[in-house]
Amino acid sequence: MEFIRYNRQFAITKNPQWLPGWAIHRSLNRFIHISSGLELTQSDDLRISLIGYAIDPENPRTTNKEIVERLASDTLNYASRLGGRWVLLCEFADREFVLHDPCALRQVFYSDSFCASQASTAANFYGIEIDPEAKAGFLDTEFAKTNDEYWWPGDSTQYKGVRCLLPNHYLDLKTFKPHRYGLKPVIKGKMDAAAHASPDVTANEYMQVIPESVRSMVSDMYAELMKKPETGSVQ
Repeated sequence: MEFIRYNRQFAITKNPQWLPGWAIHRSLNRFIHISSGLELTQSDDLRISLIGYAIDPENPRTTNKEIVERLASDTLNYASRLGGRWVLLCEFADREFVLHDPCALRQVFYSDSFCASQASTAANFYGIEIDPEAKAGFLDTEFAKTNDEYWWPGDSTQYKGVRCLLPNHYLDLKTFKPHRYGLKPVIKGKMDAAAHASPDVTANEYMQVIPESVRSMVSDMYAELMKKPETGSVQ
């Protein structure tokens, strides 16, 4: 049951924690605890650790290792356009931070001493108690007792001192404060220009912005939709 309970989870700590069945890996300045079923890819110098998998939409065949090496020189800009389900730990000389995929499909919960895949996981390992205000204000209410609730508002959790890292934010590991990051400026600029273009050129503008892999998929889909049912040829 422990295998099922903690499948594909992680914890990032300053000191190693003994967790039954979990693997412990060293990053440059921290320890990464990985349960079964979760991939970890690191740069050769251990400054960058990628937990999970990332997809470069412009180059879908790029491996996790190749993505990690590129992130070393273009971290936030490149990370902001990656798909997949991942968490990135970066430990550079001038800054250290954690961020996740832009949609936060792989979540990060944190306090001033750890980052983890689930608030309840960290609470179990560190003995963190449920926040009395969360208990009185929500957990003990009739609504909470009669409805399944999977999301807490904003970055809040039911545990005292534990927060959720919001989408498009990274966590500064020196101050443990989150900061927002956005779309790559070049892409955003093109999208803004396309949004204000005249109707007859807007579609073409968007096709120039989206990645090659998506353009190819859209073109193939359009050709398929335009086929005549009786002959299979394009109209």
